Amino acid sequence: MINPAMIGIALVALSTAAGAEVFRWTDAEGRVHYGDRPSAGSQSVPLTSGPAPAQPAPSDAERLQRQQRMLDAYRQEREEKQQSEAKRKADDAERGRNCARARDTLARYERSGVIYEPQADGSRRYLSESERETEIRAAQGDVKRWCGPAPKP
Repeated sequence: MINPAMIGIALVALSTAAGAEVFRWTDAEGRVHYGDRPSAGSQSVPLTSGPAPAQPAPSDAERLQRQQRMLDAYRQEREEKQQSEAKRKADDAERGRNCARARDTLARYERSGVIYEPQADGSRRYLSESERETEIRAAQGDVKRWCGPAPKP
């Protein structure tokens, strides 16, 4: 639904720029109306008193400075967007590598009957069944973390 107050504000702004008057009136049903001519059947209130004072035209140097500031701001915004996009792509690639690694680890743990930890002396320490289940649950958590939806920035 269109807000009558917003229409009134827009009409006032447009008429002020054009040098025209805007009138406001309420009809018999209580609805507020705006127009460039007063209503015949109701009391109209003028909302503007005339054209806005004219602003001096900016010099060529001022216009060029303003234009350069705008161009610099657009360039900086574009560079920031490019950097942000490059970072997002790098993060997505890293996330994909971590996901593949986590899925591979989980598949190996689920496939094998035993899991071992290599020791400093070159021997192996085989994990107990409860330790194996703990490692599988940790690997499942890693898959969920890296392969699920990316966290919101």
